[in-house]
Amino acid sequence: MKIPEGQQQTQRPRLAAAGIAVGVVLAVALFAAIYALRQTAQLEEPPTVALLEGDTGPAPDVSYLWTAGIELSVRQQELLRELEGRQQEELGPLLQRLEKAADALDAALNRRTDAPAENKEDRPADNEAASLKELSAKVNKVREKYWEEALSLLTEEQRAAVEEKRRQEWAEMLKRLGIPAAPAGNPNTPSRP
Repeated sequence: MKIPEGQQQTQRPRLAAAGIAVGVVLAVALFAAIYALRQTAQLEEPPTVALLEGDTGPAPDVSYLWTAGIELSVRQQELLRELEGRQQEELGPLLQRLEKAADALDAALNRRTDAPAENKEDRPADNEAASLKELSAKVNKVREKYWEEALSLLTEEQRAAVEEKRRQEWAEMLKRLGIPAAPAGNPNTPSRP
């Protein structure tokens, strides 16, 4: 069916105007939805990693004390070297397993990325991620154990200096990452290692 010549011209502007009106309505609805999401997001406080890790971050290796800028007695150095050796013996196999778990997770994520859309699973790397998380927690527990022992070998002044340096370094790192830091703790009490 052919539209007569005179009617074609009058229907095109109406269709164009209707299309523009629908586009404007959709744009306004999208803007309103984005605005509402931003308003609710601003009401929630941003998460702070420092709340989870204390104000000095996770426990470092004992070797951190060699770079902490504190004076150590000969006896402290001997004890710390022995402690560092024990820590490395215990951490070595865990770190190797952690590296293998990270490689497995990376491979699983790459398989998902490279797979055709019809073969993609919803959660392809759950087992690998769980293994990585479990091993990471074990590594952190070992570091915490040896860090506590290392701190017990220091004087109060040395501990305070180390804690202050760790607080500053942790706050600087969080700032570089754009993560708000939790308020600093009491400088006279050790933070969570």
